[in-house]
Amino acid sequence: MGFLLGWETRREVPLYGGFMYAAVGRYLCRAWRLLELSLTGYRARATAATAVLLYAGFLTRHWTPDLRLPLAALPAAMTAG
Repeated sequence: MGFLLGWETRREVPLYGGFMYAAVGRYLCRAWRLLELSLTGYRARATAATAVLLYAGFLTRHWTPDLRLPLAALPAAMTAG
């Protein structure tokens, strides 16, 4: 990111990065409402358990075996059936 000036970044992260994520999130929320989309068969407990496992895997990856690949397969397996 050598093309950015000093006031545009903080520790190599562009300041506008958060605004881009917010714009995409706002677009998705607005489109979801306008198109009246809904989820069917959503498994809240399985999603919460997967999120906890992914977060724990991220926090403990330095002193436990690396489980990133099996943990990355969990969301796909959870939505498959």
